[in-house]
Order: sequence, then structure tokens, then C-alpha cells
Amino acid sequence: MFCPLANRILARIFGTSASAACRVPHGNRIRLTWLAGLVLPACLLAGQAPAKIHDYADDHALATTTVDISSISTHPVRLIDILTLVENQTNFEFIYLPRQIPLNHRIAFESGKSITLARLFYSISSLTGVVFTRHTLKVTVRRSSEGDPLGAPPATL
Repeated sequence: MFCPLANRILARIFGTSASAACRVPHGNRIRLTWLAGLVLPACLLAGQAPAKIHDYADDHALATTTVDISSISTHPVRLIDILTLVENQTNFEFIYLPRQIPLNHRIAFESGKSITLARLFYSISSLTGVVFTRHTLKVTVRRSSEGDPLGAPPATL
């Protein structure tokens, strides 16, 4: 149930394993919950896989889906306007926390009439510091962290 580190810590505190500690008297269950809230994130971070490179060109759906950006390619536009444009022209839906990404950041594109989503996402990521992760038709948008390297820019415009 818990990682080995959590089991060792809980065994020292409760004199038993984490699964057995769940059967201790009521007062100790509260301490177990509080302790698990501290220990489990440490276990998850310790066993964390290497950072995933955000290589949008490797995603077939992003590499083949194009959007018409002729209406926004003549002047800088806000990130929220770009996301709205993509949602209106595709079946993708963006999911984000408005206070955590720069929705009012203005971006200018030097591109032709249309652009692939892979190229668009790469450009936005490199200009604003946000990353996109596609889950079928939902695309999560979040601020990039130090462990979020971008792949090479897509070859096609």
C-alpha cells in the first residue's frame, strides 16, 4: 500500500507496518493520515521518473492538425485568444488554471495562413513558458517547471 520508506517510518512510530497501522485506535488513525500526507509525497518524488520531454511533433494528432491563424498573424494576440481560436477550429478543449498561466501575454506569429498544433504549441511554449499535454481531446496547459525540457521544433510549418 505504501512505499518501503513510508512503511519503515510508520513502523518506527506505530511499531507496525502501514497497513497494520490502519487498524490502530482512532487517535492514531488521525496521526497516520497526517503523517501519510507528509511521507507519501516524499516517496513519490524519490521514485519520480525522469522529466518527460515535451516533443509535440511526436504526437501524431498535434503534428497533423492544422489551424488557420491568418486572422491573428498580422498583430500580437493574447494567449487566451489563441486557445479560443484553436478550440473553435478543432475538437480539442483546453484545461488550465487561469491564475497559473499568462493568459494575457501577447504573442506574435510569423507564419503562413495555417500552422500545425505541434508547431503552434512549440512556439507558445518557448515564448511563454507553458507546456501542453494532450489526453485524447483534452489538452492541459500549465506553467513549465525546470524539469520540463522542450523537444526540437517541428520541421514543418
